[in-house]
Amino acid sequence: MTRIIGKEILVDERNGNPIAFTFRERYDIAEVLECWLEAGEWWRGQQTREIFRVMTSLGGVFELERSVGSDDWRLYKVWD
Repeated sequence: MTRIIGKEILVDERNGNPIAFTFRERYDIAEVLECWLEAGEWWRGQQTREIFRVMTSLGGVFELERSVGSDDWRLYKVWD
């Protein structure tokens, strides 16, 4: 089961990939499980988003997103 969060977060990156993020506390990313692009509704002005499904060092699974070409990150989903 997942919960959609949609909150802005701070992300530490290396070579464009997330290595840690802060949402209430700091989470170190142990592994990027998947990465993909989702096209937004361009007719409504939405940007293409880059989604990263990551596993933290504590075993939690999260999806982080940002608009392509942006440095603004959001915590998209939390996997239970």
